[in-house]
Amino acid sequence: MQQQRLRRRLTGVFMAVAMFAGGLVSAAGPAASAAEPDWGGAPSPPAAATTWPGGSAVTTALSGTGEDTSGLAYEPATADAPAKLWVVNNRSYLYRYDREGGAWVRKELRLIGGTPAFSLGPDSEGVTLTGGGSAAGVYVASERGNGTQNGVSRVSILRYDVTGPPPTSGLRQNATHEWNLTPDFPGLEANSGFESVEWVPDADLVTAGFVDQNTGAVYDPSRYGDHAEGLFFVGVEQGGGIHAYALNHTTGAYTRIATIAATADAARLGAGTVMGLHWDVDRRQLWALCDNHCSGRVAVYQLVAGGEKRGTLQLTRVLNRPSGLPNSNWEGLAFAPEAECVSGVRPVWWADDNGAGGVLIRQGTLNCPGVPTTPPEAVLGEFTGEAVLPETAVIGEAVTVDVSGITPTPDRVSIQWQDADGADLAGETAAGHTPGYERAPDGTIIVPDARRAVVTVSKAGYWDTTTTTGYVEPEPPTFLATPAPALSWADADGHTDTGGEPPRIGDTITATHAEWTSPVEAAHRFYRPGYAYEWLRDGQPIPGARTEIVETRTDWQTDGTTPVSYTVKAADLGRTLSLRASYLPWPDHPPLLQPAEAVSEATAPVEAAKPVTVPPAKPRVTSTASANYRVAVKALTGKKLRITVTANRGYAKSRLPGRATLRVAGVKGSYPVKLRNGTATLRLGGKAKRLKKGKRVRVTATVPRASYRTTKATSTQIVTTTHRAAKTVKKLRVRLR
Repeated sequence: MQQQRLRRRLTGVFMAVAMFAGGLVSAAGPAASAAEPDWGGAPSPPAAATTWPGGSAVTTALSGTGEDTSGLAYEPATADAPAKLWVVNNRSYLYRYDREGGAWVRKELRLIGGTPAFSLGPDSEGVTLTGGGSAAGVYVASERGNGTQNGVSRVSILRYDVTGPPPTSGLRQNATHEWNLTPDFPGLEANSGFESVEWVPDADLVTAGFVDQNTGAVYDPSRYGDHAEGLFFVGVEQGGGIHAYALNHTTGAYTRIATIAATADAARLGAGTVMGLHWDVDRRQLWALCDNHCSGRVAVYQLVAGGEKRGTLQLTRVLNRPSGLPNSNWEGLAFAPEAECVSGVRPVWWADDNGAGGVLIRQGTLNCPGVPTTPPEAVLGEFTGEAVLPETAVIGEAVTVDVSGITPTPDRVSIQWQDADGADLAGETAAGHTPGYERAPDGTIIVPDARRAVVTVSKAGYWDTTTTTGYVEPEPPTFLATPAPALSWADADGHTDTGGEPPRIGDTITATHAEWTSPVEAAHRFYRPGYAYEWLRDGQPIPGARTEIVETRTDWQTDGTTPVSYTVKAADLGRTLSLRASYLPWPDHPPLLQPAEAVSEATAPVEAAKPVTVPPAKPRVTSTASANYRVAVKALTGKKLRITVTANRGYAKSRLPGRATLRVAGVKGSYPVKLRNGTATLRLGGKAKRLKKGKRVRVTATVPRASYRTTKATSTQIVTTTHRAAKTVKKLRVRLR
């Protein structure tokens, strides 16, 4: 089956360019077992996956809760110290477990960091040791930072000195070295970087005639200074490549020595994803671990001893996981050297990123020299076709996975829904999934992102097969009801039309618009849509006659209607008038509903105004009224400030200034604010990221001077009053929320 892989997975397998020579046997290495082929010449790719070359039983090596256990590195026992397992967790944890009495006992937990780019810790994916063991440092591969630093790719190898005790609880241990290899990988996505790292000694490379791609000649370690007597091989998730690097420990420089491209041979046999690497020093093999998306298989690459492919790694086997090992998210693999063989087997460990069943690390066995491997299992059938999703989905309505295109019909189907980042949606394992809106603490409605499903099908006599559907982007729903505005009009004296007369020039037309209903409002009763209102003359928009009403998330209307008015002009004579209402999303917020509009019934053609009898002129007098502003600033949740401006001495609220300026201590520059009836809400934004919530800050509000005139006619005279408000600068202190 052609499978769509998760963006978070590494597709493909490896084919080396100019790798090791010497085959399975080196001058100091053990003899190859009779069960292992002697690849003295060029091997042929395997025809099918074979049974695990060891015991089928798997036991619990380490139990615990939580997820993200990733890389493993095994350190054999010495005369002075027990065997150790070094384990990394994506959340910047480095563990050391010692083997005591047949059990693994945690001895150290280090919260690791690095440079300022890793101030919140690295997303640690792989771990390896050099020939000097942990005393010479522990090396960790990371693809990015954690926390707020996880949105930018930073593929690095970091070295940590573990000879001393771990730092005090809560403190991070900085790396002694960081080799930031990001410049070598332009365009790499943040969550698609290094998944594993493995160290290979110079002695093996030189003996094999390894080719340095920088010179075209045999690799010469003396060219690369203090580089830990070996090269570091990293697996890159995006693109499926493996690259060999010399890391200079004196200068901090790095040099890419070789690139190993991906090949389709292992993918053809169901091992097309690489989540962990292990170098078998005894048999000169590179083991590439695949996770649950290819049923935990392992691709084995053998060192070719001679012939035209001398010095390369060639795919020789694809191994099915032991029958006792569940199909979980395996991201780490390590096993003991053959020197630790007991009763014909040596231990092997797998790290489970999911922590399925409360087990973090499981242990099995590998056959040692002289123990025949199990014959290849019978060739199983393969499913064809794939699971699919509909081309469209509507928020609030169920979308269902269709597996009818998979043949033969599977006996069992398991489903896991995922979000746009490829992360599992907790509890979403049914065939149908309903993407819905959620409400954030600040009142924002969270729009569901793209969805896809990971589908695993099973049937007796067939390979378990996992396929990932394409993404479907949930679309906003439509309104349930969109009633059109209703119009009425009145003359200049406020006399409403009651006899069916057409509007006249100078009349005021008022539209009453009932709120539209929607699935969003039904699920989130606090929500009110915004509206744009356009007055139409003979069906065409009237310039300047548009009103937008978007209610804030903290200031809901309660009467269910929105009045909008228009004064009939001379240009409207003989024309019909109507009002179009259309859906207007919240500012800076994705649309929650499909576009919609409704148009009122048109009026009869506008007629001329009725003659007006002009009364005798009255004497005019003038006066002045001076007012003062009152300014208040209140802190709202989410680093927002609400400014309220009022005035005394009869100064009209509708005549308050339309703008003000705020300065916040500790923030460079000022904030211009648009006032609406003396009120505005300001989001401080990125300029205030250094200001902590709960901090009291000084806020300086500046309101400009303003004035307007009113004219009032009495029975004896016409009084024109000039209302003035002076410029006001108000300093206050508020506590950020």
